[in-house]
Amino acid sequence: MSRFPKKERLNSQKRLQELVTQGHSLYVYPFKVLWLVSEEGRDDFHLQIAFSVPKRKFKRAVHRNRIKRKMREAFRLQKDPFKASLAQVPQTLSILLIYTPKKEVAFSAMSAAVEQMLGRLKKAIHSQTP
Repeated sequence: MSRFPKKERLNSQKRLQELVTQGHSLYVYPFKVLWLVSEEGRDDFHLQIAFSVPKRKFKRAVHRNRIKRKMREAFRLQKDPFKASLAQVPQTLSILLIYTPKKEVAFSAMSAAVEQMLGRLKKAIHSQTP
């Protein structure tokens, strides 16, 4: 059973600022994805992720929270194969997943988008590492 532990949550202000200023981006509907690979002297692969839903598009917190809950679940279900494919790379991968539409999207669409996004990230990371 896969979980979403606290060590995989990206909540460092310094790290988020670094991600926004220096990170790479890609777009997979319904998400804008900011990601950054950093070498921190680690001996294993480490993944941290943050989820964002703009207050400008969803005024009520219950709607933002429901969307973030769906995003977390879609990611949680597909992170194990992704982590296994990148396990040999001693790096830290930081991801910021930003929800972009003005309406709520079905969970199946979110899940498919997360799968596509992880595939594209895997290719990009493998092309960066020698």
